Amino acid sequence: MLRLLAGCDRSRPWNAGSQSSGCTIERAGVVKRGTPDHQHRLLITGLALDELKRHACDLPESFGLDRKIERYQGKRPLVLYRWELECLLDTLDMVVKEPRGYPCDNSLEQGKRFREWFVPHDDPRCVAIKSLFDELRGEYRRAYGGDYW
Repeated sequence: MLRLLAGCDRSRPWNAGSQSSGCTIERAGVVKRGTPDHQHRLLITGLALDELKRHACDLPESFGLDRKIERYQGKRPLVLYRWELECLLDTLDMVVKEPRGYPCDNSLEQGKRFREWFVPHDDPRCVAIKSLFDELRGEYRRAYGGDYW
């Protein structure tokens, strides 16, 4: 089975694995990057890393990106390819632009729980994830020019 993913010329599927196409291909469930794929190295630490890990389960069809984020410790730069960066941007965009507030199910103090599912946008967790979203969006703009969405 062969599926063409981001960046492929769909009018010429026979070109999917060539050096010049830049396609990311999937064969039997394994995603391989194309040769011209750009690596983005980002160091994410602190509260932003904690919140990113909390939202890793929200990544749709992420082909291992969720596991990569869950294993990430914040000691070395996290290496992301374009499709991973786009997936993170889409997920964090939905989280940051939630009109009811920042989705949250527990308080900052460990062990204390409350029933509210949304906290105000000025909460430290929301500020941390918003700054991470802005950093990722800036990285995408620098590398590819313009917004993905």
